Amino acid sequence: MDAPQSSSNQGRDLRRLHSMRQRELARTKASERLPADVVEVHSDFRTAWELGFSARDGCTLGVHELSDLPLYHGTLAAVAAACGIGSCLMASEADIQYNAERGGSVILHREFMSCSVTQGALDAMLRGFGLRQGSLTFPLHMPQVQTLLLRRYWKLADIQFSCWQAPPGTQACSACSKCFEIALVTLSQGVTPRAVGIDPVRALLASSERTLGGPPRHRGPTLSEHRSPRHHVIRALQARSTGKVASILSADPVTTHGGRIGEALAIYARLRAEALAVTLPPEPGYVTDFLDLVHSDLRQPLRSILAQHFPPTSEPEFRAMSKRARALAAWIGEPLHADRRKRSWRRGG
Repeated sequence: MDAPQSSSNQGRDLRRLHSMRQRELARTKASERLPADVVEVHSDFRTAWELGFSARDGCTLGVHELSDLPLYHGTLAAVAAACGIGSCLMASEADIQYNAERGGSVILHREFMSCSVTQGALDAMLRGFGLRQGSLTFPLHMPQVQTLLLRRYWKLADIQFSCWQAPPGTQACSACSKCFEIALVTLSQGVTPRAVGIDPVRALLASSERTLGGPPRHRGPTLSEHRSPRHHVIRALQARSTGKVASILSADPVTTHGGRIGEALAIYARLRAEALAVTLPPEPGYVTDFLDLVHSDLRQPLRSILAQHFPPTSEPEFRAMSKRARALAAWIGEPLHADRRKRSWRRGG
């Protein structure tokens, strides 16, 4: 929920988002198709402030980036404890594990509230209550999560609900940057974005002014010398020819845009020409160095799944990031571990 909202309609819009029929349909269908229970938690926590004030006042971090995750973490732990579940697993992709060292300090990704360091610190705290905190997506970059959905979990792809701006009765607005990037990744797999609820023609038309060489969406220190989130978009464009995309769009029986398919394809062709002129580092597979951030008993089963779809990748830069993340999480959690050791020693004595 990234956009500024006025305080007068903020609460109404948030309630609308979480009570939308399409979101409810996604929850219901997921529970029908998976051997999983659904626990729904209601909270008015996010209506306590105007979400857009920080961006309006010049801060590059949104309120939601600092406030949402504590709510999610707390809710997840409460539900796990109430239901007798031992592990709390939250999505946190490889991109968010990127970090750098400056002057002896570790600089984390702007979305640090879900990164392995924060989750590792929470894990140290929750262990005292018989719970664990972690993630299964640390080794995967964001487009790979979408790819895995299309390849392995395709029975869930049609209920994907990723766009917070989706109008009532739809899965996506098909006009924001997030919809555009999901559409490109889906097209790169030879699948129409319509399969995940996105209108591909509308997504391309909404990006008519986009260029690949524009300024980064978020300002901040560079965390990786060789890789950038915009590489995901460039690779998706490089992967699928304009002719193939034309075939995918033409085969879409729902697409009716009054002859604007040609205009959408022209936008795709222009962006692809820009992308083909860019030389990128080798595309990463699943990052084995970030697999080390996953709980030890879950690593091998997860590795077996990921290896079916992606090659393994290990690089010095990723190894350094993993080492820094593990060291920082251990440093934060050490007082908790020391206190437990002390209490255990007293009981033993």
